[in-house]
Amino acid sequence: VRKPKVFLFDEPLSNLDAKLRVAMRAEISKLHRRLGATIIYVTHDQVEAMTLADRIVVLNDCRIEQVGTPMEVYTRPASRFVAGFVGSPAMNILKATLSGAGDAQQARLADGSVLPIRVPVSGLTEFDLGVRPEALIVVASGGDTEGTASVVERLGERTLVHVRLKDGHTVIAQDKGLSTLEPGQKVQLQFDRRALHVFGADGRAIRA
Repeated sequence: VRKPKVFLFDEPLSNLDAKLRVAMRAEISKLHRRLGATIIYVTHDQVEAMTLADRIVVLNDCRIEQVGTPMEVYTRPASRFVAGFVGSPAMNILKATLSGAGDAQQARLADGSVLPIRVPVSGLTEFDLGVRPEALIVVASGGDTEGTASVVERLGERTLVHVRLKDGHTVIAQDKGLSTLEPGQKVQLQFDRRALHVFGADGRAIRA
């Protein structure tokens, strides 16, 4: 078939080393633009999905969890499964209880931290609060919560910090690339209020 209308790819880059995989992603992307054909591309690699796809279909046990553009899936995950599957490191998920009403609503975390939040569901008292590492920032002082750095991963442009909270739960936060943090240090964390996600008991996202 010289000019197929559809290409079916099943993890074509999975056996390549990291450097060649990056180069081949770019080649496939250029090929896609040149041919203008539909490509159905199966992958477990989130980077491949985010960089190559026009639309992503996230499957869980043969069920479609969400369909959307890469950024829709990343910034507005439809379920707790999508939130944990798309993105590396995965989204932090914290147990929370809701108090107050209207503009006075607050989410209380297991470690005692309190965050203002808007949850437009009546009768909801307990939920899962999701926050990605880049929305949980290490600050010098005045943070929303604190803990102890257990692992510090220096990646050049950013630093990932595994922080053990007072309730024993560990989250992954982000610090600047030239971070001087070391394991064992106390850490103050600030939540980005604009990037919080709420998931109900059924695992589905609750939108404000």
